[in-house]
Amino acid sequence: MLDSGNFVLYNSNAKIIWQSFDAPTDTILSGQRLLAGRNLVSSISATNHATGRFQLSMQHVGNLVLYPVNPISTTGQYAYWITGTYTAGDNVSLTLITMDSYIFSIPLNDSWSIEYSSSSNKCDPLGLCGLNAYCVPIEEDPPCLCLPGYVFIDQGQKDLANGWFFEDVTLRSYTYVELEKATKGFTDEVGKGAFGTVYKGISNGRRVVAIKKLEKVVGEGEREFQNEVNAIGRTHHKNLVKLLGYCHDGSNRLLVYEYMTNGSLADFIFRSDGRPAWEERTGIVLNVAQGILYLHEECETQIIHCDIKPENILMSEQKCAKLADFGLAKLLKSEQTRTHTGFRGTRGYVAPEWHRNMPITVKADVYSFGVVLLEIICCRRSVNMDIPEDEVVLENWVYHCLEADELHKLVQDEEVDKTKLGRMIKIVLWCIQYEPSLCPSMKKVVLMLEGTVEIPAPPNPDSQSQHLEFLTPTEWLTD
Repeated sequence: MLDSGNFVLYNSNAKIIWQSFDAPTDTILSGQRLLAGRNLVSSISATNHATGRFQLSMQHVGNLVLYPVNPISTTGQYAYWITGTYTAGDNVSLTLITMDSYIFSIPLNDSWSIEYSSSSNKCDPLGLCGLNAYCVPIEEDPPCLCLPGYVFIDQGQKDLANGWFFEDVTLRSYTYVELEKATKGFTDEVGKGAFGTVYKGISNGRRVVAIKKLEKVVGEGEREFQNEVNAIGRTHHKNLVKLLGYCHDGSNRLLVYEYMTNGSLADFIFRSDGRPAWEERTGIVLNVAQGILYLHEECETQIIHCDIKPENILMSEQKCAKLADFGLAKLLKSEQTRTHTGFRGTRGYVAPEWHRNMPITVKADVYSFGVVLLEIICCRRSVNMDIPEDEVVLENWVYHCLEADELHKLVQDEEVDKTKLGRMIKIVLWCIQYEPSLCPSMKKVVLMLEGTVEIPAPPNPDSQSQHLEFLTPTEWLTD
């Protein structure tokens, strides 16, 4: 340890192999340099020298900048303080960091003198309190408070800043009175489905939200309900409608979602004033497929949707398709998740295994996706009793059109990419196979839609004995 405070390690040849002056932490001593690209960090407190909230960085251009630890960006916009020394000049050294301010001095004849003392307002740095929080400059040690609509994940760690905690991000918990006020007494109904009624509301006086009032929910405890809701809340994908919060108030169970301004896919493709452009429809198809793939293989807990249909696919302002109502089956009583026909889901979209009392797997969603894909291609319902008999059931008609090389009939002679149309029809026919084992996974479906894998000729989905007559290559069915 030298008199300067530099701790030095020598090798057997008296050569310096390491010195503390080259690895500054929270203090610069006289004679020590803060080299370009190096940082100083503050301590948590006078007695706790772990990494605190701030770092001082010497940039390669000679600019000395003070940031919060882990800044959003290293641009000047997010700096707490900046020297602006972009050109060569006198050497300025940081000589002391106190708990009250950052003090700069210039060594002169081995003496120390204060050159600069930074702002005493601890709320000055951007991002001091981290995400979804703000600093209140009312005390010597100002508190960090949550923005409206947020609560601390851990009260014991509320002073930690600029951290990311993805796994257990807490959803906003609402009271029934709050949601009743947000919807003006549940007067603006925007939709109704098997899981309940949806109302339009205004959260915290600013954000438009969709509030789903669940009906006949399972009579479970608060912890179980919150666990299920949090599992849904931990899903993050651009093609899923985002869950923002929930209400578990007495017997009331409500979910609060982001509001989708363009209604449902059904409104979009079944409208009477003309069909959407082919390019728009193919983009929607990939949106939906990627959302389902995320639920099946990429989120923390595998989710089988069980009710994929155009009404449960919502359209954003930018016409991005997002899946809704995923993960709700466990929140409802068993009789509420099945229709009067004895199966879960919606007639016309349910997989054959529902009727056959077979175990339900992710392949049930693949079947439903196939039906929806066909409806997107043709811009019509899968069953239509008001057209010629051979076209009533779309799934039956499409195979005959493929065999007869008359796919143009499916799009009413619309100008489309014929190669892409043929690929999509083959994907449909694979998805709606009678045997679940013959259906591809959603990962395979996405690869087929993207054109990265070949698509074998599909068998006729009408044949219930096809699994005995047709062998599909194992390498194609598996990933």
